[in-house]
Amino acid sequence: MTAGMIGERQLSSHRYWIGEISKLSGDFNADSAKVQEELTQELVNDGADALIGHLRLCGAIPEQYDHDSSEEKLYSKYTDVVISKAFQAIGLTSWVLSERSDAADVECVVEHYSFVADAKTFRHQQATSRSVCLFSYTHLAVLARYAGVDSQERAVE
Repeated sequence: MTAGMIGERQLSSHRYWIGEISKLSGDFNADSAKVQEELTQELVNDGADALIGHLRLCGAIPEQYDHDSSEEKLYSKYTDVVISKAFQAIGLTSWVLSERSDAADVECVVEHYSFVADAKTFRHQQATSRSVCLFSYTHLAVLARYAGVDSQERAVE
């Protein structure tokens, strides 16, 4: 696959996750843990290209999820895991925080600095009508790819 191209494997994975998130058990904590565990294993098995695919495709909430629904909330948890894994690929220590009420979603630490990240996803109309972009998933994808091509030290820098 050419760098920068989204392949069929990445699209298939994204469709899989959209479907999996729709299969709720009624226990949000258990569903969140399952998403984190399974996504982590996928990224271990499939590597950097899988992570890049998730970063390139996860920024818009699937329209099939109702506004403020359990699916939408679980999709947000999925994006938290994706950005945490991106920060790890870049070379930072990163983890998803379990508490979400008025708090950041992901915490990141490296030798000279630390920060929290608050993953945001938008429905297609919101993404185009509001000029909200502090650090996009594409930026994270570029840094994650750079860490693999050059070094994590340079990406962190």
